[in-house]
Amino acid sequence: MTDQDIESTISEAYVNAIAARAGAGVRPPPVRDYGIDGTFCEIQVFEENGRKERIECGALINYQLKASINCILKKETITYTLRQDAYNRLVRIKNNSIVPCILLILCLPRDKSKWMSVCEDYLQIRNCFLV
Repeated sequence: MTDQDIESTISEAYVNAIAARAGAGVRPPPVRDYGIDGTFCEIQVFEENGRKERIECGALINYQLKASINCILKKETITYTLRQDAYNRLVRIKNNSIVPCILLILCLPRDKSKWMSVCEDYLQIRNCFLV
């Protein structure tokens, strides 16, 4: 895999882990890339006749996901250069969709040996500034 493929895969795993911990569903991206990398979906619990049923309904939020070592972190500010076509696509989605779309950026350390640590006690993804 290329470094960019690894960055992308780590960011997808990170987003899925956070969503799972929050009890939200994550729809995978569509087969073709039209600017949406996934969708967070609310999972509601309904009880009927003593039986609980979980249904994907309620709020949806689409997201575009980027991972990069090229983020600049200064105190409370994160700077990331987004290609113009990617920015324009997000604006078009925002202006023409009833479902909100957010940009998520996983800022990884420049040293790829520090991206992730794994042992039997924990999985740690470093510098996880997801904005």
